[in-house]
Amino acid sequence: MSDIMALLSFRVVEKSTFPEVFHNVPLQHHNFIDDIENFNVKFCVQFEFHRLSGDIQPLSIPSTPISSHYVSCAHFFRDGTSFLRSNLYHPLFTDEALDDLIPMIMSDAELLFGFQTCGRSYVGECPVVYSMAVEVFVEIPETEEIAREIRLAWEFEQQIQMIPASEEAIRLLKVQEYVHNCENQCCCCICLEDLRDSKQVATMPCRHVFHNDCIVEWLKKSHVCPLCRYSMSTDLDI
Repeated sequence: MSDIMALLSFRVVEKSTFPEVFHNVPLQHHNFIDDIENFNVKFCVQFEFHRLSGDIQPLSIPSTPISSHYVSCAHFFRDGTSFLRSNLYHPLFTDEALDDLIPMIMSDAELLFGFQTCGRSYVGECPVVYSMAVEVFVEIPETEEIAREIRLAWEFEQQIQMIPASEEAIRLLKVQEYVHNCENQCCCCICLEDLRDSKQVATMPCRHVFHNDCIVEWLKKSHVCPLCRYSMSTDLDI
């Protein structure tokens, strides 16, 4: 696995190089209403085969981290390490690799945006939003060992995610009428329909919101949040 991480690179830019991959990716909100300066952060990890011939081709890897987040600048620069770790997690990444990568990403983000996020004025009650894209590239050497690692990681991920949540965990979901404001998540990422069209929505402990019927059916098959992989309790935990 260390061979994979030796070929890892990244960039922090204002606009994503791969805008097409974010079509139908819901924007996740992490803010309080009084946040003034915010980031729209897009995470994208690209896996590529680095062939012995020198050619590089895109590689489809299960559960590749692709997500979009609305988070305050203050929160990002204060708690960015844990924020980045949770959104860049993948079974093929070692903790050591993320430990090396995350400080460099934070440093580049500060160089790119730190001078902007210092009490900028804003108009009326509209918050200032800066676009940021964190793109990570993993070049995987063409070896039988690496192919086996990828297959095992995919099988493990599928086995873990397909364990249903416990009935008690589902019963304890916070269910209420949807109340819309400018900070709320507006789309249910399971059915991709507007949350405002439903009388009841359910909030996970991770604060992500879904149609109640959608998330209940989801949790009967998988105990993992479809957005952030937060794990609900299962019957195996008892």
